[in-house]
Amino acid sequence: MSTFQYVEELKDSEIRLLRLHPGEWLEDLEATLYVADRSWQYTALSYAWGSTRTSNQIIVNSKLHGITFNLDRALRAIRRRTEPIVLWVDSICINQRDAYEKSHQVGLMHDIFGWATDVIAYLGDGLDRSRKDYLRRFEKLGQHSPVQFAGTRRDEALAYQYLADVWKKPAPGSISENDEIVSLFSFFVAFSFESMNDSFLDDQFTSLTKNHSTEDHRIQLMAERIRLFAISDWWNRMWIIQEACVAKNLTVAYGRATMPFSFIVDATENFLQLSSLRSKELKQVMSYLAEKVTCHDNKPATVVAEKISQQEVI
Repeated sequence: MSTFQYVEELKDSEIRLLRLHPGEWLEDLEATLYVADRSWQYTALSYAWGSTRTSNQIIVNSKLHGITFNLDRALRAIRRRTEPIVLWVDSICINQRDAYEKSHQVGLMHDIFGWATDVIAYLGDGLDRSRKDYLRRFEKLGQHSPVQFAGTRRDEALAYQYLADVWKKPAPGSISENDEIVSLFSFFVAFSFESMNDSFLDDQFTSLTKNHSTEDHRIQLMAERIRLFAISDWWNRMWIIQEACVAKNLTVAYGRATMPFSFIVDATENFLQLSSLRSKELKQVMSYLAEKVTCHDNKPATVVAEKISQQEVI
């Protein structure tokens, strides 16, 4: 199979869009790339590039296109099983070898993320990539069905189910990595609803008057999962701040779970306002996450754009 080459040049405010074909977790990534304009509906992908080495591949217009490891993981996470999804992805939709096009498209990125119907922020697969069995665990992660918190009252029942059933498994190691991630998102969702704060969650996480070892283990596990989420590279790239600020609808993808970014904002605020808080570990990691969330949620996009324009961003 030959290597993909960019043929069509972009004019004015034209952009390229990537139609990611449906597929299973480990199947080859395949897509169609085409020229479009701002009137097209698409989802913009926000992610941390990580290493710039193109260690993985995607089939674009029936030809091979090199992509980074992080992008490979992001595309697999948001790829659908039965229908395509139309994306704007910087490293593919911009010809990185064309300096003029690259400069022009970087100037449009504020608009590109603002035009997008949705923005998905990919924060990683939630797995320890330094472990020797990482590939096996990544394959196992894909065996779980995606869990979507959609920003409705249904989310409250789903969060309750995970925290009351899955999260209550007492034995250390009995909770899978996928369950840890979904429980983390359930934690965020639950604390974003004030109706759950005063009763169920107070018993689960805040009024810890009994020092049972299983209870301590669950608290430590949740605190560590929050810490790992908060130190994702996504939070640290300046360009990503702008992407979050201009998004009409910002969704966070982590592991196999997705949820509105607003739930994280509400959860950190509500959690830190609880007077009955007893867990120092949870308070510390939630305070750290709150700093990250505040930076991305409140910073004016115009201010961010001015800072970005002075830096090399791609």
